[in-house]
Amino acid sequence: MCGNIKSLSVWEGHELVILALEIKECLNFADSPSGGLPDPNLSLLKVHDCLRLKSLPENMDTLLPSLQILDFASCQQVESFPVGVLPTNMNCLAIDASEKLITNRNQWGLKRLHYLNQLLLSCHDCREQKCFPEEDFHKS
Repeated sequence: MCGNIKSLSVWEGHELVILALEIKECLNFADSPSGGLPDPNLSLLKVHDCLRLKSLPENMDTLLPSLQILDFASCQQVESFPVGVLPTNMNCLAIDASEKLITNRNQWGLKRLHYLNQLLLSCHDCREQKCFPEEDFHKS
């Protein structure tokens, strides 16, 4: 558990080559780095149990062009993934989310994820959800 970590930052001029990043049980983690984690090689991102995190970086599509797998779980303050947050070339999206995040699924931009071949959803407190995806999901 990394209870005291509040954010991550990348020092300018330092090039990172990260293929996988896991942020787990960082209870005070509230901010993605300014501008996110620009790494063209990152292919796996896991974010679990970050109770104060409110959003993912808005421009993940350009910051993480190689991201193939996003595994996102138990970050209860995140209420939406705005269109453009999820990288278009991602092939696996695993979400264990609150009802608010699932309810706002129309904002995720799933229609943009042309390479998505695995979608794993879990919502333990979802009472109102009856159908996923919506009927017009495959229409472009």
